[in-house]
Amino acid sequence: MRLFAIRHLPTEANVKGCLQGKRNYARLKPTALTQEKSLRNIEVLGGIRFDAILTSQLLRTQQTAYYHGYQDYRIEPLANELNFGQYEGTLKTEFVRKFNREWYHNIDMLPLGESFEEFRKRIFFLPLI
Repeated sequence: MRLFAIRHLPTEANVKGCLQGKRNYARLKPTALTQEKSLRNIEVLGGIRFDAILTSQLLRTQQTAYYHGYQDYRIEPLANELNFGQYEGTLKTEFVRKFNREWYHNIDMLPLGESFEEFRKRIFFLPLI
């Protein structure tokens, strides 16, 4: 079995450098960069037919699947982004500056909306088909 993981295309929040987490407000930012990344990914995938296409509950991941030509995707809540809690919508640079040591050396100690251990467990049980 081969597994392909594709990060969602850029959103307005990405461009601003904000943590998005579980927030579902971010639509893809329709730019030349989005189109370029989408075309590059489509070229790499080469029209591969997959047994399953999974997206998270987040609109940005569903739009990414759609823009890559995969409209028949299944929404899987276990694939949702890490919950950054009160830090969602804040600048990632400020978050990393505030929690530098934890971010790089002890991620389990970050004060997030879910522990990193909970996130790991959730992703581990993600169904592949």
